[in-house]
Order: sequence, then structure tokens, then C-alpha cells
Amino acid sequence: MNWYLLTRRAAATAGLIVIVGVATFWLAPLPTPLPDFTGTGAKIVPAAFMLPAVSATLIMISLAERGAGSEAQARRRLARWDSALVCAYLVLAVALLGLAFAATGEALMWASARNTAGYVGAGLLVGSLVGWRAGALAPIAYAVIAAAFAPGYGAHPMFWPMRATEDLLAGVIAASLCFLGVALLALRPATRR
Repeated sequence: MNWYLLTRRAAATAGLIVIVGVATFWLAPLPTPLPDFTGTGAKIVPAAFMLPAVSATLIMISLAERGAGSEAQARRRLARWDSALVCAYLVLAVALLGLAFAATGEALMWASARNTAGYVGAGLLVGSLVGWRAGALAPIAYAVIAAAFAPGYGAHPMFWPMRATEDLLAGVIAASLCFLGVALLALRPATRR
């Protein structure tokens, strides 16, 4: 188990997720100017919508860090361990944002929790289907694309990360992405010798 946690850099990833969670707590309401490709000028997006992509990217980088050759020799199915590790990371990130909501009452913390789960799910889907290094880029790339092209808070469902905090459809989409991503990760076949 130690080699698994060391190759996934679990302690460092968990520490960085805590740092991003604290940064989200402090920076959530601050405006993040991004180019607006649907009109002219800059689009102002709350930092709480964008920062969860950093946590998701850290989780994906943790999964992309595989031991050179050690997993090819493993007899156990590491996919289940990877699924458990991703779930632990998600619980840590969402619990921090939930504590921040309890402390401040800031509704943007719920949007951050929703977006964290959705970005991780999107990264896991891309990682499972295309490759883990591409999966590590997917959360930030999708966050920037969604912010740049979303027409507003009542945006198309494809731009779920930029929808209003209390939007139920955005929560369902994020939870579905997360569930599908973790399921694909857990069902990954074992490495054969």
C-alpha cells in the first residue's frame, strides 16, 4: 500500500487540495476576468467557478503518475484503489467547501463543490477514454472554454459550470459526470503480464 500511495503522491495531492480549498474560501467572490467569445469585452466570472478545476487537475495528475513498470507487474486490480483514492480526494475537497459554507454562508461554496465533482468526472472520462495526461488537462481546459463561451448564468446545459449556484440541472450533470468517471475508472481492466 505504501508504494501505491507514494507513486500516486497522495499526501502531496491531499495537501494541495487543502490549499486550493482555503484559496477558494478566500477568493470565491472575487471576479475573474476572461475573454468573452460571445460578445465584446471581458467576461467576469466568480473565482469560485474556476478554482475547482485546479483541484480536479491535481487529482488527475495524481492518477497520471504511475510507477514506471511497477503497475505492469502488479497482480491486484489497481483500478479499485484508484477509484477509492479519487473518492477520498473528492470527500476532502467537498468537505472543505462544506465547512467554508457553514462558516460563511457563502452560496458560491456549493457551486465550487458542484464544479469540483463535475470537473473530476470530466477528467476521469477523458483520462479513461483518451489517456491520463489528456485527462489532467481536461478540467482546466473545460473550465476556460465554458467560461469563455457561456452566454450567462442561465447558460446552455453544456456550460453547466457557469450556471447559477442553485441550479439543479447543473448539479445533476456534475454528479452524473462524477459517477460515470469513477465507474469507468473502477471498471478499468487489470494489467496483464
